[in-house]
Amino acid sequence: SGTGLTGELPKEMEFLTDIDYIDFSVNKLSGNLTNLFDGWRYLDTLKIASNSFQYIPENLYTLTELTELDISLNDFVGPIPSNLGSMTNLVHLDLSQNAFNGIIPDFRNLTYLNSLYLHHNELTGSMPPGICTLRFFELLSLTSDCNPSSLEVECEPTCCTACGDYDTDKNPFQRN
Repeated sequence: SGTGLTGELPKEMEFLTDIDYIDFSVNKLSGNLTNLFDGWRYLDTLKIASNSFQYIPENLYTLTELTELDISLNDFVGPIPSNLGSMTNLVHLDLSQNAFNGIIPDFRNLTYLNSLYLHHNELTGSMPPGICTLRFFELLSLTSDCNPSSLEVECEPTCCTACGDYDTDKNPFQRN
């Protein structure tokens, strides 16, 4: 991460079929990721945070071994793809600080999920009950834009662990 990479990732990366960990965070990468995922069947961790990617490839959900997905701090737009809910091995999912909009999909099948970060997006509606139910199992951290002063996502304090602009060392429901 943070290696100063710019532009698009080379299409030849799709041939890295035995790769299990990728961290391209904190660079200036952009472009289409679709063809890259086809051969990455053993990929466990994908971190592309803090870049300029705009579209989540439709085939992302085919990465069935993925346990960690961090796509925060990019330029992703549109609704959160509901097919992310089929990635049942996910433990960490960070979709924060993008331009996702619409309602939050019900990720109730992500029973191994330990952290889900949704804050600093343009999401609306209520936190799906299926996600809140996960708080009784493995889900320890769940963030969203749910502060009462600028309510975007309705989320009960027993469900969300922090709302909006927060400092985890302080009260998670107090804005900084």
